[in-house]
Amino acid sequence: MEKYPKLQETTFVGDLWEAGQHLVLKPKEDTDSSCLEALLEITENLGELFENHPDIDEDEPWFGWAFERASGLQGEIAFMESVVKTPDLRSKLEVYVKRVINYFKETDAYPGFYVHEEKEAASDAILNLVKADKDKYFPLFLEYLKAVDLEHTVAQSDNVHIIKDMLSEAQVIELVEVLESTSGGEYILDVFSI
Repeated sequence: MEKYPKLQETTFVGDLWEAGQHLVLKPKEDTDSSCLEALLEITENLGELFENHPDIDEDEPWFGWAFERASGLQGEIAFMESVVKTPDLRSKLEVYVKRVINYFKETDAYPGFYVHEEKEAASDAILNLVKADKDKYFPLFLEYLKAVDLEHTVAQSDNVHIIKDMLSEAQVIELVEVLESTSGGEYILDVFSI
C-alpha cells in the first residue's frame, strides 16, 4: 500500500453519512481481511497520518474510509457490516477501534477525527461489533463513548438508539451511568424516552 493514499470526494448511494471525502485504501487482495490489514496499516499512528498526509487538514481531519475492490469502491459502512460477519476478523477491527479511542484520549477529542461533522471515526466499527457480539464488545462501546466528544455528535445518539433494545437490564444501567457521568451524555439520554 502506498504511504499516503489519495483523499477523494465520494458519495455512497443511500447513505447521507457517507457523502464527502474518503481516504481510498488499496488492499493487496480483494478480501475483507486484506482491506482490514490496509486499514490497520494506515491507522498505526493516526497523529502522524494527520500531520503528514498532504491532503488532510491536521486541524480538522474529516474523512471516511473507502476500499478499492474488484466491484468498485466499497464504503465504510458496507465494509464494517461485512467484516463483523467473520468472527476471526472482529479482533482486528477491535484494534482499529482502540486506536481511534486512544487518539481521542491523547488529544482530548480535539480536533477529533470525524467521518462527517456529526459522526466520529470508528462509529460504524463499534456499532457493528456490538451488534455482532454485544457481551464481548459492549465494554468497548462504553470506552468509546467516554472518549468521543458527546456534546457535538449525533451519531452516538443513533448508535445508542440502535443497540439499547439489545442490552440486558444491567447493561442498560451501565450505559445510563456512563452517559450521566460523561460530558454531553445528557443529550443522548433522550433516546431512552423514545
